Amino acid sequence: MQDCTATLPCPIEIAHAVIDGPLDLRHVTFAAECSITDSEFDGDVDLGFASFNAGLRIDRSGFQRRANLRAAEVLGDVTATRARCAAASSSTT
Repeated sequence: MQDCTATLPCPIEIAHAVIDGPLDLRHVTFAAECSITDSEFDGDVDLGFASFNAGLRIDRSGFQRRANLRAAEVLGDVTATRARCAAASSSTT
């Protein structure tokens, strides 16, 4: 999905995964719980303007490049226990 306005109605549960390459989920609505645990993201992750209607869990997961959550909306709890982000960047507009 690239720059998609889709709604994902089912719970998302990803564990012990390696996601290789960029992940573009801008503007996507996650209608149910979204849980990513014990996983690694090797490319840029873009969740800008995404909606998480039942919380977001990214425990024990690592982001090797940029992770963008600009203007993301989370209804419910957010947990990021022992999450790691190797790249930090700032930008101005």
